[in-house]
Formats: sequence, C-alpha cells, structure tokens
Amino acid sequence: MHEPKRSFDSAVGTIISLYGTHVSSKNILGYCRENNVSVPYVVRQHRVSRGIYDLEPLLKQAQNPGIRDLNVPVGLNSAMAIDTKPELTEEQLEDDINSRFASLDMMAYGIVNGDYRSLIVSGNPGTGKTYTLETILENEAKSSKIYYTGVRGYVRATGLFRLMWDHKDKESVLLMDDADSIFQDEISLNLLKAGLDTTKRRHISWRSEKVFEAEDGEDIPQQFDFHGAIVFVSNVDFQREIQRGNKISPHLAALMSRSYYLDLNLLSTRELIVRIKSVVHNSTILTGMGISRKDQDLILAYIIENQSKIRELSLRTVTKMGTIWKASQGDMKRFSMMSAATCMIRGK
Repeated sequence: MHEPKRSFDSAVGTIISLYGTHVSSKNILGYCRENNVSVPYVVRQHRVSRGIYDLEPLLKQAQNPGIRDLNVPVGLNSAMAIDTKPELTEEQLEDDINSRFASLDMMAYGIVNGDYRSLIVSGNPGTGKTYTLETILENEAKSSKIYYTGVRGYVRATGLFRLMWDHKDKESVLLMDDADSIFQDEISLNLLKAGLDTTKRRHISWRSEKVFEAEDGEDIPQQFDFHGAIVFVSNVDFQREIQRGNKISPHLAALMSRSYYLDLNLLSTRELIVRIKSVVHNSTILTGMGISRKDQDLILAYIIENQSKIRELSLRTVTKMGTIWKASQGDMKRFSMMSAATCMIRGK
C-alpha cells in the first residue's frame, strides 16, 4: 500500500530553504517526487516567469496556523525560515544588480586577454547575459584578437570533443549558450574537467575506435592538449544543483572548482523589475526601435503595473511589448489588448 502524500504546505518551508523563494518547476517537481509530496494546482497561479514560481505567498499562507507547522529543516529555526535582513532600497538594489552585471563585462575581457580559461555565467533567462558576452566576444573576434565560436542548444559528447579540438589554441574562445545537455552527460563533463583543469597541462583524450574529422576534413587525434577558453551561459543554478546530491552533482562541483562562477540570478519579482527599469532607462532597448522616451516610459509603467500577470518577466518581454507598441501605433487601448493576449497568463 502506498503511503498518502504529504501536503505541499508542510514542505514549502523546506523547499524555500533549499532553493530560495523563486523556484524552478524542475526543482519543485523533483523535490516533491523524491519526498512523496503533492503539488497543488494553486502553485501554477504563482508563476513569475518561464518555469519559475514565487513560493513566498504560499509560505505566508502556510504560516497562518503557525510557522511551527512547516517542515523546517534541522538547524533552521522558524525565525530563520523567513529572510529577516533589512530590505534594500531600490537604489541600493539597482547598484547591487548593476555591479554584478558590470562584473560580466570585466570577466569577458579577462577571457579575451587570456586571464581566465573558464567562466560559468548563471542567471534568469532574458536578462541580457548572453547579449553582453556575444557583443564583446564578436567585437574582439572581428579585430582578430581571438578565434571565437558561439554554440547553442544540444551538444553531444562527440560534438564537444570536435569543438574542443577546433578551439584548442590559446587565442580560442568557445561560448556554450543554453547547452545544458552537456551538464547531464558524464562523458561530456569528464572532457570539460580535463580541458579546464588547473594543472599546467590540460590533456584531452578519447580512447575508442571512432575516428573524428575536423572541419577541414583532417582526422582529429585521439589525444591533444587544450589551451583554449570556454564560457558557459546557463539558466542552471549550479549551487542549487550541487546541493541536490545526484550523480551529476560531484561533476558540477568539480567544474565549478575549475571555473570562475558568476551568479546573476535574480531571485524575486522586485529584482527583475529593478533590472528591467535600469536597462530601459540606461540603454537603447526601446529607443533603438524608434520609440520615444515618453512612450518608453508608458510601456515601462504598463509592465510594472501588470508584473504579476506577465508570463515571462524579462528583457525579451520588453522588446516584445516594444514591437506591439509600434504595431498599435501608440494606441494604448490596442497595445493593452494585444499585450494581454500575447504576453500575459490567462485568467490572472
């Protein structure tokens, strides 16, 4: 006989303590499956962006009978289950977020100059991390300072072996964007660990009968030294994945130890809004589309007013709404109707 599932209310405190208030659907479902916890439909009403859910309102609801009813881990008392740090002002929060994204620029140039051999950039989708890296690396490649290739999507271990051969030289930079399949494959992870090791010699080998061909048609040797650099851009929060303790966790920990890890994750709706406001005010994300500053402020105000309804709170949504504004020819009624139909969760 199967044991009855525990209520989600009894587990929400533990989930937040492990993953924070903004949790991916993958982490929610994984925890609930492993711990015999039911997932109520109400969770879907707290989606704040693609695959991300804000559990703080559910924690507060569960607290009503008393926080002692929550399943708080040993060593985490009820006072610690809620963030009791003084809340930053919006200006302080913007400075903190901007300093982290400014670090991304500096780290990218460090890769170009050969100061770093590996960089992992983790953060929410649609916050500008890939755009920043691509702009810097493409400009440096145009001036022939580096040999650069950007790779997106699914990459098998055999494909990674070829890519590392093509980028084995010192001035080569390989950007792996949203190629999270390599983090789920132990062969790929072992190749990366060898290529990004902190030892003086980084030796790559593939011991099999398979013959690999490079882009120029020549055979790739079964072993070679890797002198290039690799940048990973991912929506995966490595620290949380390592805490899960699955079979991939030790490999991710080893990869982190060989790399510089830049955490650009924005963990609340407030942080996402602050980031969006900062980019809109300090870049040409909307004015570059031919939208006046007055109209830009109207679009931004609309996003802020409807932040709880927007399907994906990100810079991608900003550009989508900019396109809708132009299509609506500045008619607020038409803009609101089209934005609600295409960018918002139905029924909210």
